[in-house]
Amino acid sequence: AFDVILCDYNLEDPQQRDGVWLLERVRVEHPVTRRILITGETQTSLRQHVDSGVVQLLLLKPVEPDDLLAHLRNTHTVT
Repeated sequence: AFDVILCDYNLEDPQQRDGVWLLERVRVEHPVTRRILITGETQTSLRQHVDSGVVQLLLLKPVEPDDLLAHLRNTHTVT
C-alpha cells in the first residue's frame, strides 16, 4: 500500500472514468492511504467528494511545486 496517492481529475481512460472513480477504489481497498485530487476544473460538485471522504484534499491547478511539496509533507504527517 502507499501512504499518499495524488491523482488528477481528468484521466486518459477509454471508459471515461475520472480521478474520483480511482480514489473511490483506493478508499475501499486501501482505506489508510491519503487521497489527494488535483484538478483544473472549477466545478463546485467536486467539493462533494471531499465532504463524503472520497477525496481528502482537493488542489486546484496551477499548483506551485513548493506548495505541492508542502501539501504532500503535511498530508503524510497527518495520522
